[in-house]
Amino acid sequence: MILQFLGTYGHSGDLKHAPDIAQAMGDLVAAWSLADWILLVALHRILGIPQTDCAIIFYSIPTFDGRVKLIKNLLKASARIQGPVDNLLRAIEGLRGLSGTRNSLIHGNWAIGNLTNETVIFDYLEPAGPKRKRSIKAHDILGHVEAVNRRRTDLYQAVQQALPEVPVPPPAPTPKRGHP
Repeated sequence: MILQFLGTYGHSGDLKHAPDIAQAMGDLVAAWSLADWILLVALHRILGIPQTDCAIIFYSIPTFDGRVKLIKNLLKASARIQGPVDNLLRAIEGLRGLSGTRNSLIHGNWAIGNLTNETVIFDYLEPAGPKRKRSIKAHDILGHVEAVNRRRTDLYQAVQQALPEVPVPPPAPTPKRGHP
């Protein structure tokens, strides 16, 4: 069922009409998931605490920008850094520069042209005018995915160079259960 709005546009709540866009959006989610994980690894290495604890901290911050600010501020104060952080800070900023596009794709109001079957996003944070409605093509989304993957690779390499791995403590011995 397509919900009608704005006269010539509607929304079905899915992308069945555009499987190439649906696939590209899946790739976008996977690319950003891995980028987030590498930022989580950076936080883990900066703080030197278990990843599960870092995940609690990381995911308690509701925005990507907030997570980036936390990591950058900790980098400036950390004694655990073993190499120059310039590349790491550049890589983090490069990824942050792409987050606006991700937010637009994820949080924009997706719609279908009733007469054209064109997929568009309405961005109501934009003032009324031509920038408010943007046509969406799979190749544009895939271009963004490629950019995220390049920045993610830069981030991974910078984390490897600047931040030491955290030794994983051996698991605590399991108490033996005796039989009476």
